[in-house]
Amino acid sequence: MNDLNSNELEKSDSMTGVIYKELRDRICTRYYEKGRILKESDIADEFNVSRTPVREAFQRLKMDELVESRKKLGTTVLGLDADIISEMYAVRIALLDFISSESDVPFNEKHIAVMNELLKRINTMHKEKKLNEYWPVNDMLHENLCSVVQNRYLRSLSTKLYMQTARSWAFFLPRNWDFSCDILRREVEQERDLMLVGDRVGVFCALKSFTILSKAKCELIEAEYLKEKALN
Repeated sequence: MNDLNSNELEKSDSMTGVIYKELRDRICTRYYEKGRILKESDIADEFNVSRTPVREAFQRLKMDELVESRKKLGTTVLGLDADIISEMYAVRIALLDFISSESDVPFNEKHIAVMNELLKRINTMHKEKKLNEYWPVNDMLHENLCSVVQNRYLRSLSTKLYMQTARSWAFFLPRNWDFSCDILRREVEQERDLMLVGDRVGVFCALKSFTILSKAKCELIEAEYLKEKALN
């Protein structure tokens, strides 16, 4: 394989990752709502690429069960009902017990530095009410915590469930902004402090506790939303 072809493949792989992450974020924040049709040509034009990396990004989104392909329609964003989200939360919570003891790889100074940076971002987004920062901050937190998970399949499954359940945040963020920021700040502080004393299991126990809290809050807000919708 000549250098030109090799460079082209590397660029294509890189753009696939960029496009995948951007589309994934748009779906998880519900910028792309259920039923939204994603056209290869439109995405390719937006990112100024050929259709190949777009098609590859779509395949990764299908594996995450965020989109599906429909004949004559194309690639469509999937939705989740409250029951499915609740079930996914339950699996996420159960997985955390295994993840905590899956290996003995410790958190290090780099992980702690990320947590300190996250606290700064949380304080800024809370004060300035930057709702669009909530997802990137949580995504950064998730990646930081999962980086010590050695089992690739387990890490992939955990991330997939995280992305699916994160889509429920769009319901409660606007009306529960202060609460959401306070809880996220407490979570990061607690997990950071446990990292400082080398308690890997404790970090994931804390994550489990806050995931249970998030599940309960999502279910409550979802119920309130459906009640309001029925009354209107």
